[in-house]
Amino acid sequence: MNRQKNRLYAGLPLFIIGFGCALFWTNYLGWRNAFGKPDGLRTSGVYRFSRNPIYLASIIGMVGWAIVVPSWKVTVLLSLWAALYIVAPWVEDPWMTKKYGKAFVQYRERTPRFL
Repeated sequence: MNRQKNRLYAGLPLFIIGFGCALFWTNYLGWRNAFGKPDGLRTSGVYRFSRNPIYLASIIGMVGWAIVVPSWKVTVLLSLWAALYIVAPWVEDPWMTKKYGKAFVQYRERTPRFL
């Protein structure tokens, strides 16, 4: 019982903060923009520090989820999901360059991919 409580105390804040930030930043970015409709390049707010804060926050939430639910099956699935979020920016960068041109290239040069 104590181990279960410890997992909740450790994992639940990561889950809530990670996915909470991801939702908040998705809303800030704009839902259409977040899902592929070029609706304007966002470079302010948290996007000044990271080009992919939604992915980063989601991965933090996934770590919390894996701590709360100590199942190897859940951990494998969350690891695959996180791996997709780690690889996705390399696929997205050419699309962003095509849609936003020089503005994105300049943003990419001054802002780290994750941190």
